[in-house]
Amino acid sequence: MCKRLKERSLVDHVFVSYASQANDQLAKRDLKQTSETYKGLHAEGSTQDMMRFIANTEKVCLVVLDYAGLSTNSNDLYEFLKQYPNLEIIIVNNIAAKNRVWTYKRIQLLNEPGTLKKFECRSKPVQRSK
Repeated sequence: MCKRLKERSLVDHVFVSYASQANDQLAKRDLKQTSETYKGLHAEGSTQDMMRFIANTEKVCLVVLDYAGLSTNSNDLYEFLKQYPNLEIIIVNNIAAKNRVWTYKRIQLLNEPGTLKKFECRSKPVQRSK
């Protein structure tokens, strides 16, 4: 899947968190994972690696598959956005399920808390591919 994301979506980096729940705190995800785990997945790393990347890279645009692909915990997401000013835009790609893409500026998500409620969305797993 990571390889297809790079080919089809033209993203530069793919980070995965395959052993976390969508409502887990972002800062506590993937603390015990090793870099070897992600090589077979064709990913650059875990949520921890993604946070280091965002902290050290200017003007980051984060693309997530579905709202729950980032987090369903809107309070934690708010804290995450406050902590990472380099994260300028979040794009929610939901083409597979709803044929839609949503784009949010970081400042919009911080200043309009109701917008963050859209991330509290998942009631069951979404079928991505067959």
